[in-house]
Amino acid sequence: MLTAQQVADFFLANRDDEDGLTHLKLQKLCYYAQAFHLALFGSRLFNERIVAWEHGPVVRSVWDRFAYRRGVLPRPDGEEDEQALPREMETFLDRIYREYGQFSAWRLRLMTHEERPWIEAWAGDRVLSDETMESYFKEKLGAGPTPPKLSTNQVKKLLKRPEHAAAIEQSRADFARGAFRET
Repeated sequence: MLTAQQVADFFLANRDDEDGLTHLKLQKLCYYAQAFHLALFGSRLFNERIVAWEHGPVVRSVWDRFAYRRGVLPRPDGEEDEQALPREMETFLDRIYREYGQFSAWRLRLMTHEERPWIEAWAGDRVLSDETMESYFKEKLGAGPTPPKLSTNQVKKLLKRPEHAAAIEQSRADFARGAFRET
């Protein structure tokens, strides 16, 4: 099993030079890597839990590492983890990056907000369930039974809860002023 830091370092080291990688985008790539690993292999890629925050899924240890960084994150200097990843892990992570790295950070945020794992965690205890990630992404891959989807009305009902109102309004304000137009 890898650590979330190893996964983050892989994405940072192997990003495309022209677009860089922001903290918001890195968090979403770590989420998709964990979710697809659960769906494809039935096991966690890294042990750290993923939690639902206002701007989508977050791995706390990765957030702590880059908490006050703005803009494009630096490539790792090689001292964090000198141990090479197994080839099959590099192949897997490269595929996640090729599939999801093409999207802007804000687009990835919007995508995660439309997915059952974040929606259920945001409405509940804020921890994304391994079982929900696994079943949802198996469905996306066509590799398992289709669990019931949340209807638009169910999502609206969850998001209308008073405890979510301030976060939603802040997100709208941030978006309106262009605070999240990063790639």
